[in-house]
Amino acid sequence: TMIGKITPNEDSSYVSYQGAGTLIYNGSLGQNVTKTEFTSIAGSAPANLTINNPLGVTFPPAIPSRTLPGALSMLLGNLALGTDTLSLTNGTLVNQLNYSSGYITSGTLGRSYPTSALPTTAVTKSQFPFGSGVNNRSLYVFFSNTSLVGGTGGMIYVTHTPVVGVATISPAVADNGINLDKRTKTFWKVTTGTF
Repeated sequence: TMIGKITPNEDSSYVSYQGAGTLIYNGSLGQNVTKTEFTSIAGSAPANLTINNPLGVTFPPAIPSRTLPGALSMLLGNLALGTDTLSLTNGTLVNQLNYSSGYITSGTLGRSYPTSALPTTAVTKSQFPFGSGVNNRSLYVFFSNTSLVGGTGGMIYVTHTPVVGVATISPAVADNGINLDKRTKTFWKVTTGTF
């Protein structure tokens, strides 16, 4: 489903969204993103993306990284970005992600963090909703203050790699009276760009 003023390009190689167009994936079978409906051409891509498909949505390898200046709404189902990046660049952090359920199962999610109205707890505006299967592997980025004292805002990118298995920690680490001697092999990679 495409919402907003939508114009086919002259050679029909992509659809051009005007203003705050929304691309909604709400099928009953797994869906693949195409370059026609989600172009990377500046000013022509949708501003908003909604995932509402219980079997999920996949960015095939032919789909390069994309930017959403509006919002990503994850209502139901997973989003597989493959090896690509989805950047959420809405200037108001709280409006970048509307999250109910589902996970980003592969790829990189980037979020633009301003210099004020920053999250100070683990809430949706600080969430990178990664996971695999029934395993919630969300990562939350939050701050000790709601405003940066110095510096500039910028992009923070997170990638989650779901590796099966555990590794031994030697020597074990004591934590509140419990010896930790194993850790999961799953990991996150966080990069901050110019932040």
